[in-house]
This record gives sequence, C-alpha cells and structure tokens, in this order.
Amino acid sequence: AFCTLAGVHCAAMLVGSWFFKLPRDGWAPKGWTPPPQPAGSVVASGSMGHQQAMKTPQFYLMWTLICGNSVSGLVLISGAKTIMTDVFAGALPLVVTGAFATGYVSAISAANAGGRLGWALLSDWAGR
Repeated sequence: AFCTLAGVHCAAMLVGSWFFKLPRDGWAPKGWTPPPQPAGSVVASGSMGHQQAMKTPQFYLMWTLICGNSVSGLVLISGAKTIMTDVFAGALPLVVTGAFATGYVSAISAANAGGRLGWALLSDWAGR
C-alpha cells in the first residue's frame, strides 16, 4: 500500500511539474513595481559570503533544523533493532528473528549513507 501511494504521489508530482512555465524575461504583474534595493544588498548582488551568512538568523535556524534531523535519524537507527523485535516479533515470530532485525538495521544504515551521498551528488550535478 505504501509503495502504491508513493508511486501515485510521484506520478502526480511529475504530471504537475509539466504545467510549470517560466515567465519571459522582464515579465511582471500589471501595476507592480519592484521595491528599491540599497546598494550592496544581498538581493541586489544575488549572493553573500559565509561571513555575512553566519550573521543571519536564517543560518542558525537552518543549522538547528539539519542538526535535529541528523540526530533524529541516528536515534532511530540506534533503536531500530529493538523497535523491530518489540513491535513485529509478536505478530511475525517466524520472520522477525535477531538475524532479521540485524539485517534490517544494516539495510536502513546503508540506505541512510547511500541517500546522503546520492542526494549530495545529485545536488552538485544539478548545479546547486
């Protein structure tokens, strides 16, 4: 069921993405005038250095979010064998053994490492 829902969601996102269009250069809504930007602002230049980025609250909010996400993933992996044996061993005693739970933890750890490397490579390849 989960794989079916994931496939339907992926298909819906792909179909929806085909309808996105970029406006032509210089297009703006009628009556809209862009607000003036002070000289040297990040909006005017389009980028900022790491020294300037570390002075913004967004940097620390993003850092906290990523740190929390990493810690929660590691906590889940560290308790995955116990979760697997406690939750599913009663329902599937012939399937959920110690060896199965260990293999499960190995699989999600490998998926975690592969995902970190894969998404980083994809991000770099896409030109982030």
